Amino acid sequence: MRPAVLIPVAVVAVLILGLGAFGVTRLLSSDSTPTASSTTRTTPTSEDPAPSSTPESTPESTSETPSLTTAPSTAALPPPSTVTVTAPTPTTISGIEAKESYVCNDDEIVVSGIGNEVNISGHCLKVTVSGQRHKVFIDNADVISVSGIDNVVTYYNPNAQVDKSGIDNTVQKG
Repeated sequence: MRPAVLIPVAVVAVLILGLGAFGVTRLLSSDSTPTASSTTRTTPTSEDPAPSSTPESTPESTSETPSLTTAPSTAALPPPSTVTVTAPTPTTISGIEAKESYVCNDDEIVVSGIGNEVNISGHCLKVTVSGQRHKVFIDNADVISVSGIDNVVTYYNPNAQVDKSGIDNTVQKG
């Protein structure tokens, strides 16, 4: 046979064998007669309704379809302790010799470029200043990070966490 014919034949054979094995496995794993072991007992919890007064019984006829056994309820388990927090995307103020004003609403601000004068009012989570010769006035920020060369940052929140690096940067309370 030619290779162009052999490849589709091989694919069909693999599919038939795979589905056949799945069917045989499924057939062997199903139980055709219900037994007393197929009855599931549950213990009531504080979230479950009161147990009924009817006793548990085994199905009487063998013509019934066996019920599937399900995993125990996880309703009584506490919620997972993992919390996903998405960090805000910083707003960038950049340019050369520009004058900008920005009103913060729990934002993160990045000031970059050369020689900008920036007035930031409102509350910022974080203000990062990098570049050269900026004059930045910050009304209220939790964290202030300054790097670069010859930047002057004045802030008015006495509880701000300040991180300063770089050359000849000035960070002062206003």
